[in-house]
Amino acid sequence: PRMNWPNVWNFVKRNLLTLLTILGVVIGIALGLGLRAVPADGETWSARDVMYINYVGDLFLRALKALILPLIVSSLIAAVGSLDLSLSKKIGGRAVLYYLATTVLAVILGIVLVITVKPGADSEADEVSGDQKGGPRNVTTVDTLLDLVRNMFPPNLVQACIQQYQTVLTPPENNPTESDIYEWKVGGAYSDGMNILGLVVASIVFGVALGATKKENALVLSFFQQLSQVVMKVTGWVIWLSPVGVTFLIAAKILEIEDLGDMFSKLGLYFTVVAGGILFHGFVVLSLLFFLFTRRNPIKFIANMGQALAAAFGTSSSSASLPVTMQCLEEKNGIDERVSRFVLPIGATINMDGTALYEAVAAIF
Repeated sequence: PRMNWPNVWNFVKRNLLTLLTILGVVIGIALGLGLRAVPADGETWSARDVMYINYVGDLFLRALKALILPLIVSSLIAAVGSLDLSLSKKIGGRAVLYYLATTVLAVILGIVLVITVKPGADSEADEVSGDQKGGPRNVTTVDTLLDLVRNMFPPNLVQACIQQYQTVLTPPENNPTESDIYEWKVGGAYSDGMNILGLVVASIVFGVALGATKKENALVLSFFQQLSQVVMKVTGWVIWLSPVGVTFLIAAKILEIEDLGDMFSKLGLYFTVVAGGILFHGFVVLSLLFFLFTRRNPIKFIANMGQALAAAFGTSSSSASLPVTMQCLEEKNGIDERVSRFVLPIGATINMDGTALYEAVAAIF
């Protein structure tokens, strides 16, 4: 049969950015592997050279991260303020329930995979104990949970834009070798990094209050709705840089790995289990849930999210890929912007299925 070129051309035009972003991922991998072969045997790219290669990708990532704050605040306030209070409660409750359920499923899947495959059976402990930047923090699980709740209620919203609170434990002066951290002195400090959870909670509360006084504050609600549209417009411009940005981000990440062969020989099976688990969770478990609750074709839905998936792969950040995800849901999958702009910022903050699966595998591995 003859190929219908008009249909092919229409498909390319509709999905041009997605196709270019996926192409950027492929080129980035090829470029990274190709550049690794340039230095002579025993030599590697210097940190400065990698920085030069990563420069374009870093600029793209900075532009995306700059949009996170205005996007979350404006979209959440506009979305929650536009919805009825009862509807907001229903959507929010279902979203949180869904996030908890999928996270639990991801953990269970990770545990089942690592027990079944046993990726660490032939590895020595010293070979797989990765060097973590800065090492683990000396805190208890209770401290982490309390910090999570504390950050939901930031005392200073301006400070929440750039810093978040964390508990700091220090050994007692009279017994600095004390090993029981429950006996350590409890303090606190602010670390660099946007307190997204606090901003999400504050924006939801503001949006609920705005929705409850909609008649009196129609002008304020209109302002945030218009601001949200402006931010999404700017987001659309930045997203067109994603093919180039993702290419250099991935190439630089590949160059940063000191020895690919050594890494895969030690962690190859572990990597396969984690990657396979994430793919199975995303394309099978979540797709099945999507079909059961919506009776729609999950393959078409996922295909429309291709650009967001490619951006997430390149940036390795839920928050950085939030603008792209929001645009894909609204423009390609036809999701009501009031729902997407309410649910997505919360999901980008608390719904970390991939991390949950990875941590479950790593703990047993």
